[in-house]
Amino acid sequence: MDIYTQAFQTAAASKVFMDKIGEPYTVKWPITLRAGVSDAGNDAAFAATVNGPHGKGILSASGEKDAGRWHLTHLYLEEPTTHRYVSLLPSPGVEASVP
Repeated sequence: MDIYTQAFQTAAASKVFMDKIGEPYTVKWPITLRAGVSDAGNDAAFAATVNGPHGKGILSASGEKDAGRWHLTHLYLEEPTTHRYVSLLPSPGVEASVP
């Protein structure tokens, strides 16, 4: 699974995302993407505007790939009017990876 798919699956499982964006939601293109590969591993980050029946926002995510699996390190929804960021990752200590 790629980081983009994992981030949107994790976001859609978040009550905050569903309350603020809702379903169905659309992703506005283009998205901003950064990817890197080094001896230490792979990392990537992206940001995309999302629109839904409850509102819109900017979803930003970053993560690292280890042993073939992406692990999200950040997943935020930015509210465009207040520029407030809300974390969409599960509470600390809860595995944020999706198989």
